[in-house]
Order: sequence, then structure tokens, then C-alpha cells
Amino acid sequence: MKLRPIGKKADLSLSINAIVLLILAITMLGLGLAFIRGQFGRVTGELGKISDSLSAERKAELERSLDRITLTSDELSIKRGTKTDTFYAVRNNLDSDEDFDVDTFACDDAIDAAADYVNDIVFQSLATRSLGAGSSIALPLIIQIDAGAVPTVYSCSLTIPHPDTEQTAAYAKKDFFITVTP
Repeated sequence: MKLRPIGKKADLSLSINAIVLLILAITMLGLGLAFIRGQFGRVTGELGKISDSLSAERKAELERSLDRITLTSDELSIKRGTKTDTFYAVRNNLDSDEDFDVDTFACDDAIDAAADYVNDIVFQSLATRSLGAGSSIALPLIIQIDAGAVPTVYSCSLTIPHPDTEQTAAYAKKDFFITVTP
């Protein structure tokens, strides 16, 4: 007697109920993701508005200062390879309208002797500002830290030369520290 092999066909078809359930699950997942994105988008927009109002308040506070130079902070902490935006203010305490060179930022020392304090930190600001007697202005400052900067504390300063070129002393100088973190 010969036996014939009986072949079985594999059934890969899904029932209609399983297909409907799969479509409903994918639809619900899409709706859920759209809802979450909408909620976070709205919150992000509100945080941006709050940040803008805080920046405006910070600028106004800087401009009210009676000091010749006012920084938002005398100690900044910035991660290497990044840049940060901040503000500083310059006040004209002289009796006449003057033009001030306000872009003389420099670092002159660092705790770690291996730090290249001349090239590790780059400052970007506006160059010259005309100020009326007794007025002040808040200006933006971008501080870029090199990706290869040594994580340490850098001693930096903003020096504003006297607008009267016959004066040898600086109009104002403000020292501050930048801590570069890894």
C-alpha cells in the first residue's frame, strides 16, 4: 500500500474583525499623537511668550541701572560647544551726547593653565552706540564657547574707552566670570 503525503495549506488570512480592530487601533494612535502634539505645541508657544516678556523686563531693569555698565549676571555658566544670548546695558553719565564703542569684550585669564582664554570664547555684540546725556541702552550679547574649550573658569571683562579721545583712562570697565562646563 502506498501512502500519499497530505499537504496542508497555511491560513494567513485575517478575519474581518481583526482587520477592523487593527484599523481602529491605528486611527486612535494617530488621533492620540495629534492631540499630544497640539497640547505641547500650545504650551511651547506660551513658554515662548513668557520668555519674551521676561527678556523685555530684564532689558528694562538693565536700562534703569545707574551704573555705567550693567550685566545680567557677573557669573555665567555655559556648556562648551554652545552659545548663549544675554544682555548688558551702557549708561551715559556724562553731560553731553556721546558715541560709545561697546564691543570691547575680552577674556584675560583662566584657572586652568591649559585654557586658551583668547580663542576659547568669542563675543558678538553691536559696535558703536550714540547715547544722550543721562540715558542708557540695553544691548544683546552672544557668547560662543568653542567645542574644544577647556572646562574651567575664565576671567573676562567689558571695557568701554572714553568717548573723549584725549582721556587715557577707560570710561568704564566691568569684570565678569564665565564657567565653561563639559
